[in-house]
Formats: sequence, structure tokens, C-alpha cells
Amino acid sequence: MSPVDRWKEALAGASAPAAPLPCLKEGNKGNDSTKKLSGNAAKTAAALEENIAAFINRYGYENCVLVTVTNKKPRIGKRECELAWRSLKRGVINKRYPSYIRVPERHENKGQHSHILTHLGVDVRSSFLFAAHLEAKRAYARWRKLGLAADRAFARRCTKLYSESAHPVLKAEWSFWRRTARRGSYGVGRVEVVPIRESGRRLGRYLGKYLTAGFGERCGEDKGSKLVSYGRNSRWWTTRFSWVSPASNLRRAKLARIAGLLSIDPKTQVRCFSDFKIVLGRRWSRAVSDILSKTLLPFFSYACCGSLDRMLYYWERDRASFAHFLDDGAAIEASTEWILSQLWPLNRKECRRLTGSVLHPI
Repeated sequence: MSPVDRWKEALAGASAPAAPLPCLKEGNKGNDSTKKLSGNAAKTAAALEENIAAFINRYGYENCVLVTVTNKKPRIGKRECELAWRSLKRGVINKRYPSYIRVPERHENKGQHSHILTHLGVDVRSSFLFAAHLEAKRAYARWRKLGLAADRAFARRCTKLYSESAHPVLKAEWSFWRRTARRGSYGVGRVEVVPIRESGRRLGRYLGKYLTAGFGERCGEDKGSKLVSYGRNSRWWTTRFSWVSPASNLRRAKLARIAGLLSIDPKTQVRCFSDFKIVLGRRWSRAVSDILSKTLLPFFSYACCGSLDRMLYYWERDRASFAHFLDDGAAIEASTEWILSQLWPLNRKECRRLTGSVLHPI
């Protein structure tokens, strides 16, 4: 009986795993979307959550506000949206809010507006009546839907209530944006400036929801546009990190295998990620993605996946590419030979581009 069969037999006789613990993010605001982000977009959302928490921690929870800027006329095209934001950024945002985090969002009609987290330097949260603000928004929504005069009158009373209690600095912001909208400057329409209610991480998940929802409304020409924009002294986390998961652990193990094969030749030594760029080119990650899918490691190397069931799952997935080999050792050897045959053209092409010469085969 092979080691794989023994592990399968042990797994079949094991007791059922314990029920997973409840997720702390379930039921929180901004986590009601069923869509999932993947790839770099998921990293952008994770970095956004951490940056918002760091932003609030640095500038003060009570000093931060959320500015929602809506265009007077819907801006749909990618270039049109970028020009409008660039104009507003240079004319207003950089001067008035040098430190900010901006998340754009598209409506169902493909029009775009911006959510901007910034700070005013003073405590504008303590005196603000969030309950009156929330009731005013609900009453205005009912009035737009049903057209009842009583709802409009109630909304106006609530608006007057929280406006009178607002800090003078916050009132000055409201006055500035009203004047800007009336003049028609920068195409600005309705603007809302309110203190934040949520904690740092909860607000990060709330704004991260717009990344998830916005992906469903993105069109083809949105490819390449920024998902998040950061102002001065507003970014501490980047997307240059790797997830801690069974799939990511296995990917790193396979990259270590490829690095070892490349290092057989003294001229193609790979000791860190930056060496991959030198040996295989600046797009090395994309170039080796197909190679990784057919890289078969020794069975016990899959222990990095963390659990026995995931270990067997990934082993059988990779072993299927070499199912015509009955012996596991022969399959691993065939995988190694195939990897070398794929790495050599990549290294040969990169060496020609850099030096005009070709290194010896790996």
C-alpha cells in the first residue's frame, strides 16, 4: 500500500470535523453582498480595510468625515470619469483635503460618484446627532417614493435639528460644497459630508462593499482604472503581499521547486522573488502560471496545505495531469523534465532581450 493510500484510509476513518466558528464579519454593515472578489481586487479590498483603520487611528476617530460627491450629470465613459475626478482633485481635494482615501462607485445606470474619507482636524463627531440625520434620510426616501407632505415636513425638522447641533467647521464644509454645486464648478451635484459612525475596520468593510458592488457594474473600458485612490500620508498597506491559505502555501512551495531547478545553472541563481524578474523577465508571475498548474511535487511536500483532506485534494488534482504514469516517482520525474523544457525558452528569451546573448541551457 502506497503512502497516499494509507493517508486516504486514515482520512476515511477519521471523525467528522468540528463545526466552523461563526464569522465575526457576518451581519456587519457592508457584508450583505454575495459576490466574491478574487485576484488583485481581493488584495485591494484587504489593503483598503487596513489603510482605513490606520487612517482613523492616525488622524482621530472623531475628526474624520465621509464625503460623498455625486456628479450633476451622470458620467459614464472611463476617460470622462477620470478627467472629472482629476479636475476636482487638483482644484479642490488636494487643497482642501490633502490626506484622503477615495473609493469610486458606479450606479446601475453606469454613472459614477465618489466616497472620500478625510479628516477636518477638529472633533466634529461629538456634537453631531446621528439619529436625526438617519431619520431625515429615511423620511426623504419615503417622500420621494410616496410623495406625502408629512414625510417632507418631518425630514425638514430632523434636518434642522442635526444642522443646528453640528460643529461650525462641519457647517463651513456644507456651505462650501453648496456654493460649489450652485456655481456648477467641476460638474459637482449633491455632496454629503458627515462624521463617521463605524469603527475603522467596519468602515473599511463598508467601503470595501463598493468595490464588490462596483465590479458588477464595471464595463469593458473600465479595465485599468483605479479601484482606490490615496492622498498624501494616507497609505500604509499595499497589495504586495500573499495570502495565508492552503492554495497560497502550495504556490510558494511550487515556486521554491522552480527556483531550485533554475539554480542548477550558476548563471540563473534564484534566491528571492526579485531574482525571478532577472531570470524570467518582469512578467515572470504570469509566465509561470501555466507551469505551476502542472507542477507535481513529492507527496509529503503537500503538507504545507495544512490539513490532510486539503493535502490529498491538491495532490490528486496535480497527479491527474500525469495519470498515464502508474508510478508516483516516474510522474514526479516527468513533471520535472516538463518544467525544465518550459523554463528554458523563457530564460532564453529574457537573456536575448537584456544582453543579446543566450545563457547555457538549464
